[in-house]
Amino acid sequence: MNKFNVVAFSIACGLIWGIYVFMLAFTAMWWGLGTKFIEILGNIYIGVNASVAGAFLGFAWAFIDAFVGALIFVLLYNYLAPKFK
Repeated sequence: MNKFNVVAFSIACGLIWGIYVFMLAFTAMWWGLGTKFIEILGNIYIGVNASVAGAFLGFAWAFIDAFVGALIFVLLYNYLAPKFK
């Protein structure tokens, strides 16, 4: 049975979520789209708002959050998958 590469999968998930939050912050800043979601994320991730600094903070927080979440997911998957052949 093939196992997931824990680090590669975690980095990929972190980058996807981080880039999404980064781009959403700029979209909210330039065009006013997604401002409610950015406000919600600002309650979860400290410093996230519709600004340049908020976009970079959003990327950092989102990357860490998704990296850790994916890391836990893949470790659990790699542990449980062989038990369900």
